[in-house]
Amino acid sequence: MRGWNEIRSRISDSIREMKHAAPKGSGRRLSYMKRYFLKMLLLIIILVGVLVFMMTRFSKSVVGDEIISLHRSILNQTIRQPAETIRSLKESLEKITENTRVIDWIVGGEGDTEEIDAYIRDEIYGNYKKGNKFRIYIYDLDELRYASDSPELPEEEAREALKQAALLEQKNPKDNRYLGGPLQSGQEQGLYRHSFYLTQPIKDLLSGSVCGYALMQFSEVVLYDSYSDMIEKDRDYCIVDAEGIVLSGKNKNHIGLPYQKNDIVIQNREALGSGYGISKAFPDNVYFYENISGTEWFLLENADIHHLFAPIDRMTFFSFLLLAVFAVCFLPVTAVSLRVILKPIDAIKNKMDMVARGELQARIEEAEKGKGELSEIADSFNYMVGKLESQVDEIGVMERKKHLLQLDFLQTQINPHFIYNTLSSIRFYVEMGKNEAAEKMLIDFSKILRKTLSSSEKMISLREERETLLYYIDLQKARYRDRFEVEFDMPENTLSCIVPDFILQPIVENAIFYSLQKKQVCHIVIRSYLDADVHLTESNFQTRPRTLCISVKDDGIGMDEDKLSTVLDKGMNMNKVGLRNVNERLKLNFGEEYGIRILSEEGVGTEVILSMPVNMRGKNLDENTDSGR
Repeated sequence: MRGWNEIRSRISDSIREMKHAAPKGSGRRLSYMKRYFLKMLLLIIILVGVLVFMMTRFSKSVVGDEIISLHRSILNQTIRQPAETIRSLKESLEKITENTRVIDWIVGGEGDTEEIDAYIRDEIYGNYKKGNKFRIYIYDLDELRYASDSPELPEEEAREALKQAALLEQKNPKDNRYLGGPLQSGQEQGLYRHSFYLTQPIKDLLSGSVCGYALMQFSEVVLYDSYSDMIEKDRDYCIVDAEGIVLSGKNKNHIGLPYQKNDIVIQNREALGSGYGISKAFPDNVYFYENISGTEWFLLENADIHHLFAPIDRMTFFSFLLLAVFAVCFLPVTAVSLRVILKPIDAIKNKMDMVARGELQARIEEAEKGKGELSEIADSFNYMVGKLESQVDEIGVMERKKHLLQLDFLQTQINPHFIYNTLSSIRFYVEMGKNEAAEKMLIDFSKILRKTLSSSEKMISLREERETLLYYIDLQKARYRDRFEVEFDMPENTLSCIVPDFILQPIVENAIFYSLQKKQVCHIVIRSYLDADVHLTESNFQTRPRTLCISVKDDGIGMDEDKLSTVLDKGMNMNKVGLRNVNERLKLNFGEEYGIRILSEEGVGTEVILSMPVNMRGKNLDENTDSGR
C-alpha cells in the first residue's frame, strides 16, 4: 500500500503548493509577463549602462596609460635641463680645482691672490651669463683662504661640507665631488637665502695628496629656473631628495621641509629612478618623478587627476545622457506591447490558477484564446485538463499493482532460497545416518514454515521476527555444531517495532556462511537500536521520523573494497540474492533513504546494518532507547 499512498501524497502536496503559489487576486500585483517586460527593459538599460561604464573604464585605462606615458616623456625631457645645470656647475668647479695657479697658490703660497681672484671671477661671470649663479670658497687644510663674495659661508656649515667631501674622497677618489644642501641662511633674504654647495678636493699635482678644498655655493634659483617654464595652473613641479625633503620649488617657504605628499616618494625609494602613483593623503592628485642624473635628487610633477581625464569624463556624461533618452523613448513601446500580448496570457494564467486550486472543469473560452500561438496554447491547455484526472487515476492504479508485484516477487525469491538450503542440510544428515539430528532439524524447519506460511501479515513485530530467527539458528547449529555463536542485543523498546517478515534470516545466513570460512569459532552479534541522532520529542517525531537500525556483525573473513562494491548489484548469484532482495524490500516498503549499509574489512569481519522508520505496537515512542538491555 505504501506506493499508492506515496503517489497520492505527492499529488496532494503538488496541488497544495500550486494553490499556495496561486495569486489571491489578479489585480493586486503585476503579472509575470508585465514584470518580465519591465525586467527586460531594466536589463537592457543596465546592460547598456554597464557597457558605457566599461567603455569609459577601458578608455580611461587605455587613454590614461597614454597620458601617463606622455607625462613621463615630458618629465624625462624636462629633467635634462636641471641635470645639465648641475653638470655645468661641476665642470666649472673642476676647472678651478685643477687650475695649476690655484694648486700652486694653495700648496706653496705662490702666486698673487688678486690674480687668483680675477681667474675665479672670470669663471663666475662666464656662468652668470648662462644663468648659473654661484660663489666660490677655497680652503686649505686649516682655514679659509679665499671667498669670492660676502658674507662668508658660516664656518660650522663649511666644516660639515668639507668633512663630507673628505669622506667621499676616501670612498671614491675618482668621483669625489660632494653635492649637499639646502643651506638656509637667516642673514640673507635675496638670491642665496636658499642655496646648495658642491665641494671638490684640490690635489697636489706631484704627490696626489689633498692640500685643500674648493666649495661652490649656488643658489636654489639656478635649479628652479631650469624647470619653472613647465609649471602650470593644474600641475606643479619641485625637486625633492630621496627622503621627500623639498629642495627647490615655487613656494620657497617649503624648502627644507617634508613634501606635503611625502608618501609618494618614500614608498618608491627602492627604485631610485622614475615612477608615478597616487598619494594616499591626496587621492585626487597623480604624481610623476624622475631621478636627476648624477644625484640622488628627483624632479617631481604633481598633476590634478581630474584635469587629466576631463575629456573622458565629458564623453561619459554624454553617453549616460543618451542612455537616459533611450530609456524614455522605449517606455511607450513597452506599454503598447503589454496591452496587445498580455491580455490573452492573463486569461490563460487565470484558468491555470483555477486548475491549480483543483477546479479541473476550468476551460479557456474561445474569446479569451487570442491569436496564433496563444490560441494553440489555449487548445492544448483544454485538452490537457480533460485528460489530467483520468490519467492520474490510471497511474495510481498501475503503480499500486506494480508495487505489490515487486514485493511478492522478492518474497517468492527469498523463501525458495531458504527452503533449498535447509532441505539440503537435512538431506546431508539423513545420508550420514544422523536421524535424530535430522528429526530435530525438521521440527525447527516446520516451526519456521508454520510461522511464515500461516501469517497473513506482511509486517510483523521485531519480537516475532527474533523468535523465527531463533528457530533458524537452531537449524544451523544442528548442522555446524559449535562452529559459530550468536549473541542478541535487542532492547525491549525495539522489540515492538514493526519490520517486514523474514527480513533478518538472509542476513544471518550470509553471516554464518562467510564466517565459517575461517578456521575458528565465529561470533555473530545481532543488535537493534533507535537512531541516537534524533531527539526523542513528540514535535521532532512529527517532522522527522526516528529510525530503527538492526545490525548483524560477524568476525568472519570480511571483504575487500572491490567485492563490497558489487554485493548489492543485480545478478543471479545465489549467495547475493538474499542481501539484494532484503535491500530492495526495505526500499519498496519505506523509501529510497532506507535499506542496507555494509561495513567490511578483509580478514576482520563484516557488519550489515538495516535501517527503516520506527513504527511500534503498544509502545510509547518516547521510551528511553537504553531500556531493556
